[in-house]
Amino acid sequence: MTLDPQLTGNAGLYYCCYHLSLLGWNVMPTARNARGVDIIAYSQDATRKLAVQVKALSKRNPVPLGTSLDKIMGDF
Repeated sequence: MTLDPQLTGNAGLYYCCYHLSLLGWNVMPTARNARGVDIIAYSQDATRKLAVQVKALSKRNPVPLGTSLDKIMGDF
């Protein structure tokens, strides 16, 4: 059985949100299929901000990020 890529992406997005929340970050996922980052997170005192771009895969193949990381928009 193969998972729909949209479902795989949603699972990865909410998994990252869950773990950032456990670490004490306030987390907001952005709109799906929008260009840019997938998660905006800020610290409890709002002095630090993270922009995270999530890549989720359903198989154990290497993550296809391309030859350059210049196109990654997030901090992580």
